[in-house]
Amino acid sequence: MLGWAGDHHVVLWLPTKPALLWVLDTTHRGAVARRLRVLGRPVRCRVTPGGGLEVLVVLTSRGAAELCLYRADDDTYAPIPGTRGVRGVGGWFDDTIIVEGDRLSLLRLSGGIPTEVPVSWPDGVRAVRSVGRAGLTGIDGLGRSVPGILDPATGGVRWFHDQAGQDAVDLAPSGSRLLTMASADHRFVYRVLDRRGALVGDLVPPPGLATEVTFARDEHHLVGLHQSPAAPPRPAHWALPAASGPAEGGPLRWFHRLVDDVPEWVFTPRDREPRGTVVFLHGGPRGQLRQLYDPVVEALVLAGWAVVGPNYPGSSGYGAAYRERGRGDWGGEDAEAVARRLRSLAADGRPVHLYGQSYGGYLALLVATTTPVAAVAVWAPVTDLPDLSAGMSGVRRRWLDDELGELLGDRARLWERSPLSRAPALAAVPLLIGHGTRDDRSPVAQSHRLLEAVRAVDPRAPVRFFDHPGGHSIPDWSDWNRALVDHYTEAEERTWT
Repeated sequence: MLGWAGDHHVVLWLPTKPALLWVLDTTHRGAVARRLRVLGRPVRCRVTPGGGLEVLVVLTSRGAAELCLYRADDDTYAPIPGTRGVRGVGGWFDDTIIVEGDRLSLLRLSGGIPTEVPVSWPDGVRAVRSVGRAGLTGIDGLGRSVPGILDPATGGVRWFHDQAGQDAVDLAPSGSRLLTMASADHRFVYRVLDRRGALVGDLVPPPGLATEVTFARDEHHLVGLHQSPAAPPRPAHWALPAASGPAEGGPLRWFHRLVDDVPEWVFTPRDREPRGTVVFLHGGPRGQLRQLYDPVVEALVLAGWAVVGPNYPGSSGYGAAYRERGRGDWGGEDAEAVARRLRSLAADGRPVHLYGQSYGGYLALLVATTTPVAAVAVWAPVTDLPDLSAGMSGVRRRWLDDELGELLGDRARLWERSPLSRAPALAAVPLLIGHGTRDDRSPVAQSHRLLEAVRAVDPRAPVRFFDHPGGHSIPDWSDWNRALVDHYTEAEERTWT
């Protein structure tokens, strides 16, 4: 969603080249009132007093970004001087623009010519981003985020230091209320402050996450999305001053815990004992498993398994030091942590399966060659690190080089850390591989090569391949989930042929 254009129209955009904009009429059930194609990256939109649509776009020329004003009525682009290096726009109202670049600046337009309004940044707090009309998030001398409000008329700023640790996420259109967000107990907690920083109300949702939260048009309600492992994202509406999220329910229970210094989420059936356990490895590798809706987790729990999702070393969400563990050591410390958890879970005698997506699939394949499991299933795995590195270029190549680090200089170790090098061991494990044929992150050839290598070792190896005409992720996981449940069930019943 790009934003509201007047009282009854909302503008959505699709990041194609050029960008595609839809103007939807909310008074006619979201009917498309207009379609537009614009150059660059749209960041803000509005309706002029005469009813015309204007869009602020970021255009890049000769390696530098610049802000331009696009007028839909005459299909023109007007560069805004003084905005080279812009990264985004925090606010746009009347004749004033808050520009985010190397620093935050306040520009006032007159006849298309911008004049920078001096801003007083008190208390040594450095502003890093803005929201709504003039809500701010800054960083203080202790490295904490601090919410605040900018007065566009005077350039004055007021920071709310007693709310340190919270980010500003929206400022009401009237400027009278600021919405802030902080992370607490692995979920987002929201507060509404007045212009003096006094608490007006808060939103503390039950287990699950409230996201995309903003002020409603009346400023006395909050709107957003709420989701949990038991329910996909759904629109939600909360009244102030005391707001609470939808009640917990459904067929799943979930909780967070620490086991051997590795944090993990556990998802179990609500009304029965699990038949076994599936260890679920997230992708990334700097990603994390959270209490969000995941159709694969839901399908496994509904089929009777407990799902244990370790946020292995290198995962985000637990501090910078933990996130950096594993960089330059793919398949090292993280794989060892997963193997330890598999061994401890196997002690209760029930089947333990392994599942991973993307980098998690890579880890699952590696660990399955050293640690007994009932069955393995992977989606879009990396299997051949030298080949993956050779096939990448540009930004993705630089990212992979940074991730692999010293491994790149040791070709023998790089190959040894590739699941493809362990095809003989994988030929003895019930294995299901799924991959999107249009995957541009981990090419489907990575899976094809492993499939061929395993079958070359043993033509009767218990390996299956599931292809899908999608990408790295797919919009509908139902077919894959059925194949996954069948795969684990057959492995437990030992009916492989």
